[in-house]
Amino acid sequence: MRLIYCLALICIMSVGLSPRVQASSVNFEYGSFTDTSRDNRAVPYKVYYHHHIPKPAPVVIFSHGLGGSVEAAEYLGLALAMNGYVAFFIQHEGTDKSLWEGPTNPMQIKRKLGKSTKDFRSAIDRYKDVPFVIDELVKLNKKNGPLMGKLNLNHIGMAGHSYGARSVLMAAGESMPMIGTKMKEPRIKAAVALSPNLPQRAMKKEINTDSLYSAIDIPIFHMTGTEDGYPFADDFDPATRTLPYQGIKASDQYLLVLDGANHAAFGGGTRKGQPNDPRWQEAVANGTVLFFDAYLKNDANAKMKLQHEYARSLKPTDRFEYK
Repeated sequence: MRLIYCLALICIMSVGLSPRVQASSVNFEYGSFTDTSRDNRAVPYKVYYHHHIPKPAPVVIFSHGLGGSVEAAEYLGLALAMNGYVAFFIQHEGTDKSLWEGPTNPMQIKRKLGKSTKDFRSAIDRYKDVPFVIDELVKLNKKNGPLMGKLNLNHIGMAGHSYGARSVLMAAGESMPMIGTKMKEPRIKAAVALSPNLPQRAMKKEINTDSLYSAIDIPIFHMTGTEDGYPFADDFDPATRTLPYQGIKASDQYLLVLDGANHAAFGGGTRKGQPNDPRWQEAVANGTVLFFDAYLKNDANAKMKLQHEYARSLKPTDRFEYK
């Protein structure tokens, strides 16, 4: 199915300096890949891309959070497409919206979601979806259709929210019990982790972050908020979402902590029906575009803006730093 967004008068700002896009059109399509090597596992996707792609464009793969779908973080898909990326938002069977579509009792849903976070097989399947999708993109780039020859697969980035941020870190090279760093995907050159967190064994001090992240060697932009809690624990300290940034020794690591931003805001949802501050998603979108411009398009000017001007678009109570 092919649909078109007509985005009249939508303005994506570049760190508050000037409009990057004042009016544009973004195409999006739904589809699904089938992994015959894993019992015909389906990996649905929603792809966003600008209606005019003059040359092969960098690709960004997005991984949703627990209970999510291809519809997650639509604001980010639109921002990426309007700024010259082809963005594939993929869905992970077993940790997707199917977890809450059956139960109707809130406590049943919460228990089912919580149980899923401890399911090792579902986690491995989720992480394996990433290299599988990249393999499929190689085929899609050769297949007759609107994206034939339009994907620059030498410049692939990844982004993800919550459980999707764990998927990002696994693809970047985070170590996992029994499998080590086998989930590392070297074709991913840069990544954005929205609401990242340490694995439980690291939170319990059973393993140190030096060994956990020693294989990570790509630039990562870590983003969180001061109210970025954990859906299954009321006593979760949002500050712990900054620990992956602190623990990764590789250079070109960035951190954004938005004052007041909650967990749902990064994934495009709402918290208890309360509206999000529009500036949160604007800050995330602007930062993400600048970051990928710097590291996927090798744009030195974008890197300069990210490091030296982006912070001026934030509130004084926000936190931005890099190393």
